[in-house]
Amino acid sequence: MQRLPFFRCFHALSIFLCFILPCTLHAGAAPDAGTIERTLPKLPKTLPQEFEKPSTDEKEVIDVGPKILIKDFDFIGNEVITTEALSMLVAPYKNKNLSMTDLENIRLLIGDYYRQQGFWASVIYGDQDFADNILVVDIFEAKVGSILHESDDEPRFPRERIIAFIERNQDKGQPIKIKELDYSIQDLNSVAGIFSSITLKPGTEVGESDIVVQTTNTPYFSGSFSVDNHGSRSTGYERAFLMLDVNSPFELGEKFNFMYLATTEINYWGAGISYPLFNDSTIISYNYTTLDYDLGAPYGSLNGYGDSKTHSGAITRNLWRQGSFQLSGTGSYAYRTYYNFASGSETSDKNIKAWILTLDAAFQDSFASGGINIASLATIIGRLDLSGNPSDYSADSTTAKTNGSFEKLSASYIRIQRITDKDSLWLTLTGQYAFDNNLDSAEKMSLGGATGVRAYPTSEANGDHGLMIQVEVRHAFNPFVTAKVFYDWGQIYQYANTWTNWNSSSGTPNKYQLKGAGMGILYQVFETVSVDAMIATKIGNNRGEDSSSKDNDGTDWGTRGWVSITKTF
Repeated sequence: MQRLPFFRCFHALSIFLCFILPCTLHAGAAPDAGTIERTLPKLPKTLPQEFEKPSTDEKEVIDVGPKILIKDFDFIGNEVITTEALSMLVAPYKNKNLSMTDLENIRLLIGDYYRQQGFWASVIYGDQDFADNILVVDIFEAKVGSILHESDDEPRFPRERIIAFIERNQDKGQPIKIKELDYSIQDLNSVAGIFSSITLKPGTEVGESDIVVQTTNTPYFSGSFSVDNHGSRSTGYERAFLMLDVNSPFELGEKFNFMYLATTEINYWGAGISYPLFNDSTIISYNYTTLDYDLGAPYGSLNGYGDSKTHSGAITRNLWRQGSFQLSGTGSYAYRTYYNFASGSETSDKNIKAWILTLDAAFQDSFASGGINIASLATIIGRLDLSGNPSDYSADSTTAKTNGSFEKLSASYIRIQRITDKDSLWLTLTGQYAFDNNLDSAEKMSLGGATGVRAYPTSEANGDHGLMIQVEVRHAFNPFVTAKVFYDWGQIYQYANTWTNWNSSSGTPNKYQLKGAGMGILYQVFETVSVDAMIATKIGNNRGEDSSSKDNDGTDWGTRGWVSITKTF
C-alpha cells in the first residue's frame, strides 16, 4: 500500500516516543487477518446516565423560633407507605419540644423518604388544634394525571412513542413511581436523535400530577477522529481512525454508524444501523466490517496479504436495575470470513460462525471513598471451518485441531476507586478461557499493546487462556492535566491443548508471563481535543521471545511509547 502523506509527520513522533532500537528481520509467526482484526479498535460501550430527579429546592434550616410539645403524629392520606413505617421514621421527634424549624425538617424528611421508596409526595400541615399534643400530618401522594410532551422543535422520534416510553410503567390515577420514571427516561435517552427530561405539573384532578416529557433534538452527526501509534510494525504503527454516527435522519430513532481505520498497510471500514425495537431499552442492530491488509517488515519478504469480512446482528436490552446497579444483556450472531496469502500461495480460507451472549453490569458503591464498577461477561459458542484450504485443513488436523466447534468465556472488570478529590486508583482485570478445543487466531487473546501490557508490542503473547491485571494511579493537577503511573501483568497459555512436539522448533513454553510498568499523561487540550501519551518499560524477560531474544514484531525494545490524539464532535 502507498504510505499516506499524513503519516509522514506522525511517523516521526511515534518513532521518538517508541525509543526506536535496531530491528531484526523476523520473529515468530506472521500475523494473519484474524490476529490483525482482533487487535483493531472496537466500538466503545456507553453506560446510561442516571436521570436527575426533579429538585424540591428544599433545604434543612437552622433550629430557631418558639417550641411546642409534640407527643405523637397522626398521618392522613398515606396509602403506598404504611403509618407504621412513617411513625418509625419520625420517632426521634416524639415527646419533644419542637420548633417551627423542626416541623419543617420533619416535612422534608417524609418527602425524602417517599422518594427513596420510589414515590413522590407533598407534605403539609393543615389547621392544628394540638389536642393531646398530636401533630396532624397531611400527605398528598402524587398520582399520575396526563402524560404530555413538549418540544420547541418537531422531535426526531415519534411523539406517540415518546409518551409510550413513560406510559408503560405509569398507571393513570395511581401513585407516580419515581424509580420507574427514572428508568423510562434513561431508556428514552438511549434513542438516537433526542434528549429527554421530565417535569411534574399540577393535574386537572385533585391530587394528580401531569408528567411532562420535554425533548430537544441532538445533532444529526456525532463521532470522533483519532490518530495514534497503537498499530503493529508489520501493518503500520501510525493509525488514523474515524467514527461517525448519523442520528435519526428518518426521525424513527434509528442510528447509522460508520467507521474507517487506515495505516500504511491496512484499510478497515465498517457500517451499521441500530433501531429501538420496543418502547423500552430494546435495541436491534446490524453491523458489517471489512479488512484488507498487506504485510510489511519484518515479514515483507513473504509478500503476504489478506482480508476479512464480518456480518453481525444483535439485540440488546436492560435486564435489571436497582439503585445504581444496572445489568444489560446482548445476544448476537456473527459470520466472519478470513483469507490469507503468503509466499506465493494461499495459506488459509476459513470462516467462523458464532453465537455470543454478553452480560454488562455497572454500579457505584461507597467503599472507602466510593468507586465505580464496570463488568462484562461473554460466552461464545462457535464453529470454525478450515475446509476452504485443503492444506490448512490437513495441517490443522495433525497439530492444533482448531477446526470444528469451540466455546470460550471472556470477562473484564474495571474498578475506579476514589482516593482524594484529585487522586484515583484504576484496576482493570481481563481474562479469557477456552473450553476443550484450541482456538483460531481470531479468537485468541493478546497481552501486548497500548491497552494491554504496555511495555510490549501489539499482539504480543497470543493464547487461548489468558489473564491480565492493570493497576493505575492517577493524579489530576487541574481539570485539564492528569498524570498516571501504572503496572501491567499478564499470563497466557498459548494453547488449551498441546500436542506432540508442538514447540520443538521454538522451545517456547505454553504458559508464560509478561510484566511492565510506566507513566503517562492525559491532556485535555480543548473541550473536544485530548492527548494520551505513555511510556512503559519491561520488567523481567519475555519467555515467548524468539531465539534472537526478539519480540513477535522483530524488535527488542526495552522501553516503548504510545500516543493518541482524539477529536470528538
